[in-house]
This record gives sequence, C-alpha cells and structure tokens, in this order.
Amino acid sequence: MPEGASEEDKKTLKALLEAENSHAKQWPKHLMALGVVVANLIVTLLRGSKSIQIIPIERCGVIDWSLFTIFVLIMFVASYFGVMINKKE
Repeated sequence: MPEGASEEDKKTLKALLEAENSHAKQWPKHLMALGVVVANLIVTLLRGSKSIQIIPIERCGVIDWSLFTIFVLIMFVASYFGVMINKKE
C-alpha cells in the first residue's frame, strides 16, 4: 500500500486486486462477446448473399430489414451491458 493512502483507497485497491485475481470474474465479458459473435453469425447466415441463401429472403425486403433491425437492437443491448460491466469494475 502506498504511504498516506486513506482507508477508502485501501478498500478500493483491495477490491480491485480481488476482482483481477481470478479469471472467473471475466466470464460475463467473454459470454457477451460470444453472444455478439453468435448473433452476427446467425443474422449473416439467415440474410445470405447474392449467390448463397439458406432461406429465400428478398434482398431489401421486409424480412431482410427486420433481421437487420433485430441485429442492430441486439448490438445496442450488448453495448449497454458492456458499458455497465465496465462501470461496475
């Protein structure tokens, strides 16, 4: 501990050291990142490309835009939770 540190600073430092001491505390971040990758993969596969489509979806149609909108909303929610996790740390 640095000399002259207040009790509040010592408690904060101790909490930070405990949080960073284990990989188990990092799982929420890893799971959120995995969820974003899975959501991206699913939406990309469902929307398809010009040459390959799993399900026939009209480009720039209602279903195509709906999938894209859902994906954007998922990304906003993931960003919000990411910020909340970082603030908590």
